[in-house]
Amino acid sequence: MGIEFALAGHPPLHCPRVEVSSELPEGDDVALGQRRRWEHGQLATLREYAPRLIGAGLRRGRLELLAMGLDLAVPPLALLVMMAGAATAVAAIAAWLGVSTLPLTILLGALALLAIAVLSTWARFGGEKLPLRYAVVVPFYVLWKIPLYFTFFLKGKHKTWERTRRKGE
Repeated sequence: MGIEFALAGHPPLHCPRVEVSSELPEGDDVALGQRRRWEHGQLATLREYAPRLIGAGLRRGRLELLAMGLDLAVPPLALLVMMAGAATAVAAIAAWLGVSTLPLTILLGALALLAIAVLSTWARFGGEKLPLRYAVVVPFYVLWKIPLYFTFFLKGKHKTWERTRRKGE
């Protein structure tokens, strides 16, 4: 709804007094279902609205629409890491075959910037709640997401609404 309002000329306004909180679901199966719905929804919204917002921002000269579209165009972090890793692997093979080293250099720089962004964000906001020793499970977390993304790209967005069970239910 916020995106539709922005496209209609009424972008959202920041209200610092508003807070949203929610309980996380209990149980691995319930959490996986919730994660699937969130990520499929985010990818479906990216696919549908990022091009529209970017196009509208450029056509109308509206920086806020362009910014919303570019922000929306960034995939979930695990998918971004997978895509960057795959592109880097392809560029490394191309460089090894003698095609060019420029794409590999650019992608390695992008991966370095991504790592700096994630680590600095962790240091600022997550260091107390998530000790650095948990970094060893990050590759497994990314691999765990592969089926979730394949399901989206092969079958599309999860289409049925399912209420997530909460504590005591």
